[in-house]
Amino acid sequence: MRGGAEPAILGRWQEVARAEPDTRRRADYGGLAVVFAETAGRRAAWHDALKEWSIVESQQVLEWINEGEVKGQIKGKVESLLLVLQEKFPPGPPADLAAFIRSCADSNQLTRWISAAVAALSLDEFRRAL
Repeated sequence: MRGGAEPAILGRWQEVARAEPDTRRRADYGGLAVVFAETAGRRAAWHDALKEWSIVESQQVLEWINEGEVKGQIKGKVESLLLVLQEKFPPGPPADLAAFIRSCADSNQLTRWISAAVAALSLDEFRRAL
């Protein structure tokens, strides 16, 4: 991306990319351009130049957004489960159990564990439910 932050290059790139009739493909171009620009240390210039572009229509960008949302949901469930265990069974789960819970990347499993934690009468009972 030598010279990639120059207005003439940014303008020419947009001109060529706008010629793409498929809006999703055009959005993919914009998303990828920002990724490459970031790698080359030119993110700010490209981000500003493409602020009017509908990059969110990009399949790749949508996939990244979805992955981020899933990770956020899992993180939230992990923290909720640890909070339930802390509140129900002070001082909370021991380090090995907390690490085991944090290692789970299955949202459905975490939901089942939250239910088990709410129903459990002791930390040992919760461990057996795992």
